[in-house]
Amino acid sequence: MRNPNTIDVTGVKNETVDCDSFRKSISLYKCNGEKGSPGKIEVKGKCNSIMMDNCSLMELQVDSVMSTVEISNCQRVKLLIKPGATVLSVAIDKTDGCHITLSKETQDNADFQVLAAKSSEMNLTFQDGEDTVEKPIPEQFVFKIDRSGSKAKIISSVSDLYS
Repeated sequence: MRNPNTIDVTGVKNETVDCDSFRKSISLYKCNGEKGSPGKIEVKGKCNSIMMDNCSLMELQVDSVMSTVEISNCQRVKLLIKPGATVLSVAIDKTDGCHITLSKETQDNADFQVLAAKSSEMNLTFQDGEDTVEKPIPEQFVFKIDRSGSKAKIISSVSDLYS
């Protein structure tokens, strides 16, 4: 049964989605652009969450999202958080090629976070003073056993490749 609070968008290349309530979520499924002609989905208004699944060669432009933008099983996608907009978190799972551009309001939020699993080629673009900075989101970590406490634990750190 279809959830009345979910706006479903399936199989489109270019679309504008109007969301009129923080109670609504948006589901994007199998939206694909073409090589040399990427697609674009623009979400206008405030929504609860956005799920982008199995999409490729797409740009997603969003206004404020109360919760999470989830990008899963995608290839070569871009997420642009529009100026003045806020997003609390972005979750990336099983995605190859994800470029996220933050609004000043989102990057200034100390609670903003990116969670990533089983993904590659991820970049984050943000402002640093007057400069626009693009940084890779690390894919490689170093794990070690820490025996300094009463119980051994595994600790992790970002690989030197990202220093």
